Amino acid sequence: MNKQNLIDIIPIIWPQKTSAREQEIQRVIQELMQLKENQPNLNESINFTIQYIAQHAPYNDVVVSFQSLINIKHPIQDLLKYLSTFSENTLIQVVRKVNLNDLNSDSDETDFTYIDPYEEKKKQFNLKMMKKVSFPKLQKLISDIYRLELLTKVYSWVNQLTYVDYLKVSVSTIKKALQTEYLDELTINTVIQCAKGSCQCAYQYLQDTPKFQKLKNTLHQIALFQDVDLQVLLNLQKTDQYPIKECVWTRQQVIQCILLFCLIQCELLIHDFKFSTLQSKSFCSFEISWNESGFSQIRDYFPKLAKKLNKRYQILKDIPYFDSKTNYLIFIYAQSLVGYYHHHVNYDNFQLNENLKQTIREILENQYKEKNLALQIIISNAFMFAQLLKALK
Repeated sequence: MNKQNLIDIIPIIWPQKTSAREQEIQRVIQELMQLKENQPNLNESINFTIQYIAQHAPYNDVVVSFQSLINIKHPIQDLLKYLSTFSENTLIQVVRKVNLNDLNSDSDETDFTYIDPYEEKKKQFNLKMMKKVSFPKLQKLISDIYRLELLTKVYSWVNQLTYVDYLKVSVSTIKKALQTEYLDELTINTVIQCAKGSCQCAYQYLQDTPKFQKLKNTLHQIALFQDVDLQVLLNLQKTDQYPIKECVWTRQQVIQCILLFCLIQCELLIHDFKFSTLQSKSFCSFEISWNESGFSQIRDYFPKLAKKLNKRYQILKDIPYFDSKTNYLIFIYAQSLVGYYHHHVNYDNFQLNENLKQTIREILENQYKEKNLALQIIISNAFMFAQLLKALK
């Protein structure tokens, strides 16, 4: 025990089954307390670790258990507690924007009454701003968001409750992409950390084998919107050393890694909205289209995930920013700015006003200061779908 340290104690991923997770929680707490007793010099690091788990763990029972050891409260708990005070008949619409700072204060003024800021546009374009959502469905959605909190930003997801249909398909898409049937947990964690820009899996855990090095290099190229040679991952290279399992991925694994990477990066872009400076060769929908090159290729290996992605692609038109036609124009114009052109579109006579086109350009150049969540969702997804096609071509 004296030789044990923190990285030996904390699991990379908490078990999904409640019973297994409860055992893991008790094991971690007991070993941390024992380590505290045996190595007092680690007290500060152990306290920091407990605080981090209490604030960022993806499961509520993990959070509650570690909060009992330190005076920390996860903000999402206030939201769940507040929503639980509503009856199903009362809670018929979702808050436009949740202010977690208000929820954490002693104020009773937090108002979940929905006021539609797009009322005039809705009348003009006959948009259906939101569907009524029952409390059980809403609570399940929030619980799903809570479990995925380590992957994205919980605050951004809660704000996205305005767009229930999009958020449901967004959450379910990532859940499908996280399946461990074909990828081990270490690979999934590596992909997530690469999407966050750190290209490390909690530093201590990453086995820096040639196989993982090639994957990280490929994901880095995808993040920069560069052409990638997937054959480097799929086939044994001259510089590779046997055994082959340490050097080569299957095509199914590669597609899942790329999908998960692009999905996580999209959600992070919606929250932080900082794009890398892109230098890319242009490509065209005449050569590479979503239906023929993206959806069909993914469907061969992950039919349910492909269906979710297709639904996500379609639902972006109904994001309540403008009308569906304008949303689509924003989507394809943003894609043109990162080098993906739709061959049937006349970009010289594009039907978007110049102010909106300038706003989209500024967003992609990280020069736009104001944040419009609907616009961020459309542009980030436009970027993601172009990125997927670029990577899979």
